[in-house]
Amino acid sequence: MSPLPETIADRYVVKEVIGSGGMGQVLRAHDPHLAIDVAIKLLHKNDIDTTAARLQREAVAAGKLNHKNIARVYNFGQTADGEPYMVMEFVQGVTLADLIKKESHLSVNKAIEIFIQICSGLQLAHANNIVHRDLKPSNIMLADNPDKGGQEAKILDFGVAKLDQVSQKLTSTSAIIGSPLYMSPEQASALDIDLRSDIYSLGCLMFETLTGIVPLKGKNALETISLHRGKAPPLISDVIEHAEFPERLVDLINRCLAKLPEQRPQTANEISNELKSIQEEMAQKVTSRSRLSTEHSYIPKTTLKQLLLVLGIVLLLGLMIFYFVKLGFDRQNDIRVDNEKKTDISHKPAIHVPKSDGEKIRETVETRPTQFYDIAGGGKGIAFQKFVIDFELKKVEEFPSLRGVTLKDCMLLKGNGLKYLSNSKIDQIYMEHSKIQEENLKYLLPIKTLKFVYLSSTSLTDKGVEILAKNKNLEQLKLSSELLTDHAAQLISSLPSIGKVELESKQITDKTADHLQSKKLWSLSLLNTSVSENVGIKIARMPTVKEVVLSGTNKLSLASLQALSDSGIQYLGLSGVPLSREHFEMIARNKSLTQLTFLAYPGCSKDIEALCAIKHPFEISLRRSKNIDDKLIDAITKLQVVNLNLEESNLTDKQLIKLAKTKSLQSVTVRDCPFITVYGEEGFHRFFKLMWKRDCKLVVRMNPSVIGLTEQLRPVEEYRENEQKK
Repeated sequence: MSPLPETIADRYVVKEVIGSGGMGQVLRAHDPHLAIDVAIKLLHKNDIDTTAARLQREAVAAGKLNHKNIARVYNFGQTADGEPYMVMEFVQGVTLADLIKKESHLSVNKAIEIFIQICSGLQLAHANNIVHRDLKPSNIMLADNPDKGGQEAKILDFGVAKLDQVSQKLTSTSAIIGSPLYMSPEQASALDIDLRSDIYSLGCLMFETLTGIVPLKGKNALETISLHRGKAPPLISDVIEHAEFPERLVDLINRCLAKLPEQRPQTANEISNELKSIQEEMAQKVTSRSRLSTEHSYIPKTTLKQLLLVLGIVLLLGLMIFYFVKLGFDRQNDIRVDNEKKTDISHKPAIHVPKSDGEKIRETVETRPTQFYDIAGGGKGIAFQKFVIDFELKKVEEFPSLRGVTLKDCMLLKGNGLKYLSNSKIDQIYMEHSKIQEENLKYLLPIKTLKFVYLSSTSLTDKGVEILAKNKNLEQLKLSSELLTDHAAQLISSLPSIGKVELESKQITDKTADHLQSKKLWSLSLLNTSVSENVGIKIARMPTVKEVVLSGTNKLSLASLQALSDSGIQYLGLSGVPLSREHFEMIARNKSLTQLTFLAYPGCSKDIEALCAIKHPFEISLRRSKNIDDKLIDAITKLQVVNLNLEESNLTDKQLIKLAKTKSLQSVTVRDCPFITVYGEEGFHRFFKLMWKRDCKLVVRMNPSVIGLTEQLRPVEEYRENEQKK
């Protein structure tokens, strides 16, 4: 930018710079014609067409609006050097953002007064078919108003405003305009917006004014936009503890932040009326308290003493009456009990009607800290919460039909409570992050139906495995402890029916693969072990093993993968194992492979492209991958993949829709993907059916606030119809 001129347009005398940014400067100047100070927004010359068009749009938008709560625009033009400028009303004061920063957060009374003024200005803009699109605290100037003894709010910066009468060629249809921290879900998705988008931004502004923080904020702008599209904001009452927010105000702001526009207040005037009503209600409460306080303050001292004396006498009489009544009741009760003993000469036992498991489960769920869950294949399991003690395991005896028991994070259990399971018919027990003393595992031996044991414990040693191995009915064992050694595998190999083994310990080496030579073993998982890069060669020698999972190994040789591929394994899972394109090419040689899992895979399109050599249908999981990009998605679309799992990844709506190009797909799992909304879900379904004339199952579990929940069928159908019209 050229040096600051002394005057602009031979009229405005420049006084000082009052603000600057990437696009230009804001100057304070004096207009001798009107004898007032003005603010001049002066933009850089670079990208002159775009900046001039944007500034002109702001001038046109704000020029239509003559309102005390909107900063007025007086003039627009270009300097002699070609720099676009706009002359505005100079407002002496501070921005709402600066005030929030100074005071941490504003009081309810002060904030509501500001909100009502903002709504007033916003209502005029909306009545003129103007949507601000960038409403935020830094665009609200609070001017001193001595006449009213307070501050007057003025809305600034209509530079990104949307005018229905003005062409939108200034930005592309897919551009996202606005500030991510205050952006509505539809604005964040680059969809058509209306005045209700400003209502959402106003909700963000009100939330920050009252709490000092924005409702949703990610690590970067992209994540913040995703949160606005898919995550429910907290209530203001949840952010500041012990704050006395009116319930109606909490509800109003929460409705303003609804993901669906039709669920928000429909006009700024509606919000203003509600705020005024809340304001009046608060004033009435203050008046009532003041009146009550005043009335109490005029009680004469003599009257007060007399009142206290009377109250004391009444209280004493009440206690005496209560004592004698209770004494008489107890005596009558004793006489009645004696008479019952004398008359009950038959001593017949009471009839006991046994309750069903369903009735017991319902009673337990209502009164005790446990949960029941469904088990694949039918039946129920019981899950105890973390603070459970051993004696409470006796509860299992009440439900003879239970199939499973889960003890997760139950750090208070010592294990002697397992004796209450001895006569049960459970076939699985899950003990994660426990401190169960291994000698108490003996109580599991009498359970003849027990097939599956998962035990994660810091104190589990090979001795505990030796106890478990005495139950010859076990078919699956998952054990995790840093104290386990290769000897544990030798003990497990003695189990005649063992089919699936998962071991996690740094003391596990390749010898474990030598020990596990059971003829029925079909699945082996070695997690965070100290196996060598050639462990795959030893595993490949197990003729019955069809599933292999390796995690946390420093290196895996090509010879290992070649041996596994040649052995015809059907499922391969790798996590934390460095892999190159050559590794993927070796994996692709396996003609028996049906399922691949790469947990937290760093992501490389060239690696995935190597799997194109697999000519038969297969499943692939890239769960928890955080580096998914468009190139990787393009590579996936070329595979013969039938089931794709991308849950907990950074997959976006656009990338999900692009996956519809994969002809072989039968199902896609995108649970807990923070950037997936109903727009991606609906787009995928629509384009997949359009291309392949059939449906593809999409497994989605989103936050309850995600736009267009599956339960909200009407909004989803409306969205689909609107998209079809476009």
